[in-house]
This record gives sequence, C-alpha cells and structure tokens, in this order.
Amino acid sequence: MTSATSAVRLSRPHRRQRILDAAVEAFATRGYDGASMSEIAAASGITKPVLYDHFASKRRLFVELMETIRDELVGRGARAMGTDLPLEARFRAAVTAFFTYVEAHPAAARVLLVTPR
Repeated sequence: MTSATSAVRLSRPHRRQRILDAAVEAFATRGYDGASMSEIAAASGITKPVLYDHFASKRRLFVELMETIRDELVGRGARAMGTDLPLEARFRAAVTAFFTYVEAHPAAARVLLVTPR
C-alpha cells in the first residue's frame, strides 16, 4: 500500500530543470557569492550529493544557467527575425520577444546581471 504523500522519483531531466529553477531564484536574489549549493539543493527538494551529480560545481551550475537563459533569448530573437516581414517589423518583434521574456521571467533577467568573481 502506498501513501498519497509518498515521493515520486523525478526523471533526470525533470530533476535537472527543478535545480535550474531553484538556481535562478537563488542567484537572482543573492547573487553568485551569496547563493549556496545547500540552499539550491533544498529548494530543489534534493540532497547536495544529487545536486553535485548534476553539476560538478556552483560555477558549472551558474554557467549552464546563463547558457540556458541566453539560448532562450537568442532563440526568441531568431524566430522573430526569421520571418518574411520587413526589417523594422522583425526588429520590433525581436525587441518585443526580449521584453516579453523578461516580464515572464524576471528572476532570469536579473541573473543576466550577476557577475561571479
């Protein structure tokens, strides 16, 4: 008999995404130096060893997070610029796509401003 509250094992990609989601909040709120792997693991609902199984270091986690945000923004811009609209309309669409992302993901936008030492 299983309990309705028993934990469900997450797939590796889903667990990794939860880590990235927690890392966005930690880095956006406390900066690179202020965020801790312990805090990120706890917010992800995992242990530190599991976190280190996904990311070898805080720097590696931060770099992958920045790459994920960058790729999303570049992809949105590329889709906007890849239409047959006139250049001015494509440019406006790309700018709108950027600000739409920032509005929907304010913590991710703040992470872009974090500078690790």
